[in-house]
Amino acid sequence: MPHEFDPCEAPIEGEVDRWGFTIKPSISDDDLILMCLRNAPCGSDRKQALRLIQIYEDKVRVEQLVKIYQDSL
Repeated sequence: MPHEFDPCEAPIEGEVDRWGFTIKPSISDDDLILMCLRNAPCGSDRKQALRLIQIYEDKVRVEQLVKIYQDSL
């Protein structure tokens, strides 16, 4: 089978660590909190989790708009 001998495709762009693994770009604390709230709502109050998700989504959206505005100046 020809695909058995094809070279592995490693990512070309981006930083890699000393073992060759791609280093993910860092994310903000608010983005991390949102990711955790969306992925692990088990054992928590659903309404509280949805309320917190909405708060952090709004906060992140405002921060993005402020950054876009500052970049345009």
